[in-house]
Amino acid sequence: MEDRKKCTHATCTCTAAPLSDYCCETCRIADEREEAGEVPMSECHCMHEDCGGQPDIPIETQSMLIASTALAEA
Repeated sequence: MEDRKKCTHATCTCTAAPLSDYCCETCRIADEREEAGEVPMSECHCMHEDCGGQPDIPIETQSMLIASTALAEA
């Protein structure tokens, strides 16, 4: 079984999505904004269950998002 890594965004406690450093686009965008000079967030707003938000998206939807992200980067 492969090791699960934590989302790269500093305030996030979620596990990163497969083939990504982030759990979702919200955390990736937050990191980009913080690197561009915005004030870092004091708490994560990804809304995943791990961070106390809404339930995580279903695996089927997550698979579609991962595939569309991979195609966009190609």
